This record gives sequence, structure tokens and C-alpha cells, in this order.
Amino acid sequence: MHTHCLPKRRAENAHLRRCTHPSSLRPTDTHALNLYILSRLFCIFLLCLLMVTALTRPVQAAPDQVANALKKCSPPGWQAADQYTYTPNNLYRYINGAADFFIGYGFEKLTGSYYRHAVHPGQSLTVDVYDMGAGLHAFGVFQARRNSDAVSAGVGTASQFTDEYLSFYKDRYYVEVQCYMQGTGKQAVLRTAAEQLAGALPGNNRPPQELALLPEKNKIPGSEKYVRGGVLGHAFYETGITAEYKNKTDAGTAFIVFCGSPADATQAIQQHRDYLASSGKLCAGLGKEFPNGFTAEEPWHNSIFVMPAGAYVVGIYDVSDATFGRGVLKSIYRALQSSH
Repeated sequence: MHTHCLPKRRAENAHLRRCTHPSSLRPTDTHALNLYILSRLFCIFLLCLLMVTALTRPVQAAPDQVANALKKCSPPGWQAADQYTYTPNNLYRYINGAADFFIGYGFEKLTGSYYRHAVHPGQSLTVDVYDMGAGLHAFGVFQARRNSDAVSAGVGTASQFTDEYLSFYKDRYYVEVQCYMQGTGKQAVLRTAAEQLAGALPGNNRPPQELALLPEKNKIPGSEKYVRGGVLGHAFYETGITAEYKNKTDAGTAFIVFCGSPADATQAIQQHRDYLASSGKLCAGLGKEFPNGFTAEEPWHNSIFVMPAGAYVVGIYDVSDATFGRGVLKSIYRALQSSH
């Protein structure tokens, strides 16, 4: 029985296959196929449209942490008025003449706010928060704008306090608070606003980790600086940190240049040698204890001791005593070795 049925079924299946091939369709069948194809294409079009819409829909921005922190800054009797923002492209409109200074240190965005006194509308409080992109950049700005006569306010990582304004830095932020009011109480307003803001800003109060590369022994507290645009004024030493060192009889200024790689450090050292040679200054080696290092009379900076240290160039200038200079150089070199 099965031997008679199989050929018949194969014939039926073949007939079905012929009927479903587009070339075998009757006009009415072709019309149905076209409708089917169009419906599938329409579905694909809708799917693509939905995907494009999902991809191009504006993403809800995360709340601005600085803007929120400024809202929490409200000394008693003061009310927040307008907030404002500036970027590297238009900062000059707000602080024309100083914009290049901030941009040179890596400035990314300024968010500020005006505050008005509830009873005395003629009095105002201004708080500016500069996002410098990194803690070392914020530190550099703070130190460069530091007033030697100002006292610490105990706010943030470091701060300075005068009768007119209070500034501090915390993490990647450099902050200036200014108060315009008559009579007493100005300092209390400045301090309260700064403390509230420092507590609300994200980040921590630890100094930039790069400063730990400078040994503590004989270092003058508060003398650390972050330099952009050339340590010692040299373009081949583009960025680095410096600090003053002093014992009972001798002194000097130490520096660490960030070169990026050992090859870059070697190249920078050679450029320094070439510069000294073109200035008529002779370089003398420092011996096996300081491989590839040298000492010379640096124009405008007296005696200098320099050596490469991995991806860094380390040195000390304005040295009053060779033994003291070698000692500081050795301590910096060891600090760099122990940090890796």
C-alpha cells in the first residue's frame, strides 16, 4: 500500500512547489504576493523608524552636582538668585584678562550663583566654582592666586581668607566667594557660604597624589606649586611640580617634570643640555650615583642639579651648597622609585 501512495504524494508536493514559485502564480496570486511583500517592508520601515527615534531622543542629563551644591549654599538671611555658567569659549566675557590663566591650567567649566540679602537687597554674595578637570589643576590655580598675607579658613583641602573674599580648592574644584555688604559680619557670611559649599561639592579633601612625590624632609610647607607652560621657563619641561627646601644653612628649589615616558625624559634632558651649551654653560656629570645626571650653572637660576628618573626629570636649582643639592636630588629619586 505504501509503495503506491509515495509516488502520488511526491507528485502532489511537486505540484505545490511549482504553485508557490513566483513564476507559476496567477495574476490574483501575484497581487497577493505583492501585498505581502509591501506589508513586510512597511513593518521593517516602522522598526527602523522606532530604532532611529530611540537613538536620537535626547538623553536626560544627569543632575549638575555643582549647581545642586550651590543651591545648598545659603547663609542665614541670604537667598539664591541667578545661576550662570561659562566654558573655555566664553570665559573671557566674565573675567576678561584672567580667562587665559584659568584655561592654561585646564579649565573646563565655571558654574556660579548670585545671592541677595532678604532684608538688604543692595547687598550681594557671589560664589564661583571653577571645574578644573583634575585635583592637581585646581591646586595649581589656588597656589598661583594665593595671597601670602591671607590666613587659612580651614575649608576644603586648602583655603585663604581676607576681609573681601574667601577662596579654597577641593578635589577638581577651585572656588571663590565674594561678599559685598556694609558693616560687620562679612567674614561670617563668607565662611558660612564656603563651609556649606565645601560640604556639598563632590570629591574629597585629600591633596593631589602627585604632591606626595616631593619628600617632606626640609620642605617648606605651602611652597609646593604646579607649573604649566614650562618649569624654569623651558618649553621642554612643559609641566611639573616644584617646592622649596631649606635647612639651617642651605636652600634650593626642587622640581619634578612630568614627561610621559622614559624616552621623553631622555629627550628633555638632552634638550636641556643643548640649551646650556648654546648659552655657553658647561655640564658636568654627577657620577654613578646619579646616572645620566648633570650639574651646571643655569642662566638666571645659579647652580642646578638634574637627572632623569623613569618618565620624569628631577632636579634642584638655586642651590647654595652642592652637598645639599645632591641630598635633595637623591631623596626625590628614591621617592619616585618607591612610588612605583
